[in-house]
Amino acid sequence: MRSFQLQVKRGSCFPPKGLGPSAQRGETLQQDHGKEQRFPQLSTMKMLLSLIALLSAALLSRAAPPTCYSRVLSLSKEITESFKELQTSKADSCVEMLPRLYLDIHNYCVLAKLREFVAYPRCESVLEVSELKEKARSLYTIMISYCRRDLAFLTDDCNALENPILPPIEPSIIES
Repeated sequence: MRSFQLQVKRGSCFPPKGLGPSAQRGETLQQDHGKEQRFPQLSTMKMLLSLIALLSAALLSRAAPPTCYSRVLSLSKEITESFKELQTSKADSCVEMLPRLYLDIHNYCVLAKLREFVAYPRCESVLEVSELKEKARSLYTIMISYCRRDLAFLTDDCNALENPILPPIEPSIIES
């Protein structure tokens, strides 16, 4: 059973459309549990606003600036991929003579590898190589200055950068 309580609103000439006759007369409905329910759409609006706020917070959390580690990791992957593309395109014959560039930022020897690659004197005239050297120089600078205390090197195996152990390629399905 519901108990009703009448209250006359002052100064309200036109109530919102879609409400029952009691709300149109300026009355409020009070249910057994003591909460007033003036406009049923208000709770829906609150839920929608809460949902919008939650989604906005989720989007903003993704928009946070990258950490040193994530920036170094993404830049090293970008450089490695660019080097692979450069090797397959063979823009110039000097590209074949470039030092091998596989970057593992968890390996301390990556710093020496970056220095070696940036200082390589050949292929200065090839635009792609110059851009790649600039990216490598940026990565080196970030690693030795901005992120020096944030990075943890797990190994110092320089041979692993020369002969990387790549993840196995899935065998193709052979039809019989």
